[in-house]
Amino acid sequence: MATSGSVNFSDTRDDIIKDALVKIGAIAADETPAAADVADSARALNRMIKTWNANGLQLWIQKRATLFLERAKHQYNLGPTGDHATHSYTRTTLSADEAAGQTILSVTSETGMTVADYIGIVLDSGVSHWTTISSLATLTVASALPTAAASGNSVYFYTSKMHRPLRLLYAWTHDVLTNADIPVEIWKDRASYFQIYNKTNDTAPTRIYYDPQLTNGVLYTNYEPLVMNETLELSYHRPIEDFDAATDNPDFPQEWYEPLVYGLALRRAPDYGLSVAERTALFREAELLGINIKGFYQDSPQKVIPTRF
Repeated sequence: MATSGSVNFSDTRDDIIKDALVKIGAIAADETPAAADVADSARALNRMIKTWNANGLQLWIQKRATLFLERAKHQYNLGPTGDHATHSYTRTTLSADEAAGQTILSVTSETGMTVADYIGIVLDSGVSHWTTISSLATLTVASALPTAAASGNSVYFYTSKMHRPLRLLYAWTHDVLTNADIPVEIWKDRASYFQIYNKTNDTAPTRIYYDPQLTNGVLYTNYEPLVMNETLELSYHRPIEDFDAATDNPDFPQEWYEPLVYGLALRRAPDYGLSVAERTALFREAELLGINIKGFYQDSPQKVIPTRF
């Protein structure tokens, strides 16, 4: 017996839509859905996924990010247009003293740098100066150093900012010089954070509070760091990506493809006149699939939360 040796099966948005419509008898297996049915189903599919964002702890959307802390600051925006926080960065150092007003910099290594990357230089004042890379023929930055920076000072660079977190899972401070990590408590209670009397003490944060908001979430720290050799490391849930085009693949593991079909079928069933009995039977199948898959993809499988499609 020969097997394929392949495990890369995938569906597209319109595959899921067609299979869901066939499941509820809206079209025959050999028919192509009308454009209006596809458009309505695509909206329903994206709305369903947004609901699933809030339902359970899917392991594949857990991400880790680094927030670069700043002097005299205890509030940060996290997201695509937020403060300097990213999933991946590189640290190097200045290889020569750099004066105020300098835009051409000498660094220990330019490996991994690309034009338009964000770059942060720790100044002698302890403040990080953030700008972007303009050229790599000789490392040139878009915004001149406001004050001096000595040889050996840290330089950080990265390409893109982090997603807006749906929720924070864990947090810890990381010392880039010693590699020491210290856990940080995440407060769930908004009132507890805002009742802190003084949030401007000069030390690394030990407690944080997160408000998801819309485009960017807002993270609050209980202290403001004094030195710039510590970052705040975050483990979080990112949003599941949208289906924008007919050929988009699901932002899900393969094991979720069938629950996606059944979930969409259940949402579209009333639009196509399925009886209560037919919808109840469909719901039972969908719920069973969801419970089984969620149990597999949670951190703690024994704490399975029934999926309500």
